[in-house]
Amino acid sequence: MDGRGPADEFSQFIRERDFAGLTQALSRRQASRGDAIHGFCATVMAFLERGESEPMRWLDQQTPPDTALKFYTHYAMAFTAAWEGDVDETGRRLRETVRFGLAGQGALSGEPSFHQHLYVAAQQAVYIDDTMPLTDGAIADLPRIEEIAARPAVTVLASCNGAYFDRFGPRFVASIGEYLPEAAIHIHVSNPTAVSRAFMGSAADTRRITFSCDETPEDACLFACKRLLIAHEVMRVRGSDLLISDIDVTFTEHTSSLPRLMSGQDGGLFERRHVSPMEICHCSLSYFRNTENALQFLSVLASYVDAKLRNQPLRMWMLDQSALFVVSRRAIMGEPAALWSGGRTFAWCNLTEAAGSELWAFQVNQVADLDAKNVLRSWDRFRPETIEQDPDGRVRVR
Repeated sequence: MDGRGPADEFSQFIRERDFAGLTQALSRRQASRGDAIHGFCATVMAFLERGESEPMRWLDQQTPPDTALKFYTHYAMAFTAAWEGDVDETGRRLRETVRFGLAGQGALSGEPSFHQHLYVAAQQAVYIDDTMPLTDGAIADLPRIEEIAARPAVTVLASCNGAYFDRFGPRFVASIGEYLPEAAIHIHVSNPTAVSRAFMGSAADTRRITFSCDETPEDACLFACKRLLIAHEVMRVRGSDLLISDIDVTFTEHTSSLPRLMSGQDGGLFERRHVSPMEICHCSLSYFRNTENALQFLSVLASYVDAKLRNQPLRMWMLDQSALFVVSRRAIMGEPAALWSGGRTFAWCNLTEAAGSELWAFQVNQVADLDAKNVLRSWDRFRPETIEQDPDGRVRVR
């Protein structure tokens, strides 16, 4: 070696499309240091971080199907397929990543990040499920959404648990009053505390903010997803656009421009580039116009989220973003046709492109320590005890 890291040397051969040279370099590295898989992993991740998909496509085609290295090329191609909006290929590649990971753990176990990559691949394979048919329909056990006298142009929708609302809710509500004074507000609070109940009682007099509540297991995934489960009902009852937001944020002077940016569109959010499939559709802030297409979309989205919450024994973070990815990419393509009939076309807006700026220009995180936030929202950094794969390729985690 000439002082460069293995990822640098391996990258050179990939850029030059020299698989024989890459194979020899991997062999030399393994013989001298015993960490060739680590270097290969670092190389693949560096290409993905830069958004360079074509070298990864070539690498996947060249890598023999009977080698543990295929774990990383399948994973890379899941990223690439997601960037291209191909749900079917994304799901297939994620399942193949898990299959190679489970089969090749002996060879791969020396790579420090392998188990984390396997966990994240399994997480995405469960939630980005191209085998699950999309349907619409009523969700059981929805809270009652209160009607208000005046029909607003937009309703801001959020959900959280009581402890999280106590810490972040008042400033969130105040920022709406400052930057979106004509907006109505609906917040779903799971497991409300005495403090949050007192706030709800005092805020009810404003007549522009309503709340719904329930008692649920202390589960961060449930708290985050509740807004997507009730969004269709909120839009139907209010007859307004929906601005669906995290609650640990404040808005800015630019937030009021979102309806203009969304003109002619049904729904959209600030998408991210060069990230994993489940991170593309950033659900911190999304906008849905009061259209028939948007109502249909929100109904399908709720059904997808509800099915995953009810049928998956281990609830993991990122279900909301994964569901938005699957349903939006299907809807953009008019799929399934039975739900997007009559010549209707769902119009999706990538607000990062439409606004010419990132999410932070419209929404700012409230200052808080991340560990403290995770305690408030009852989020545990859990890992699955087991990752299993059925003969049909379906991934299960427990």
